[in-house]
Amino acid sequence: MLTDYYLFEVPIYSCTINEHKEKMKMLKKQFLKCLEGNTESYEKFSNYFDRERWFPWQYNETIGWIEIFICGSQVRGEYWFVKERISKKLKKKHFQNKGKLFEYSPSDDSASSGKIFQELLDTIKSVIKESHVKKYYVDFSKFENTGKLLNWSMLLNS
Repeated sequence: MLTDYYLFEVPIYSCTINEHKEKMKMLKKQFLKCLEGNTESYEKFSNYFDRERWFPWQYNETIGWIEIFICGSQVRGEYWFVKERISKKLKKKHFQNKGKLFEYSPSDDSASSGKIFQELLDTIKSVIKESHVKKYYVDFSKFENTGKLLNWSMLLNS
């Protein structure tokens, strides 16, 4: 019996971090509009907005995850996505497994770890371009930063 080894969770966001910052700046501007000219109140409510109303992008804009794991000699990915309709007012999120997103097997058994990782990354990005996930922002930064350090040859041949 094969054991799956879960390696990474890659987040899927409703927007990029820059889009989120712009949205929050706009909300703050609307929030403070009626206080223009009242310096003391403006400063007080500006600080309040920053502490209490500004929400972090990396946790609040998440709408899905790609689980990357080893199964035998393959790297596989399943994805989880919010069950609810994605909207500006999405507050309570319930994630459900949407099943297989990709399967990857090295094209060459003697390929270097670097080549395997690059092929894997290309495969994932190609599959995403063909799925409904393409309209959202998939943050590969942590996967790319650590994935290139792994010995993929050893992981897939163990």
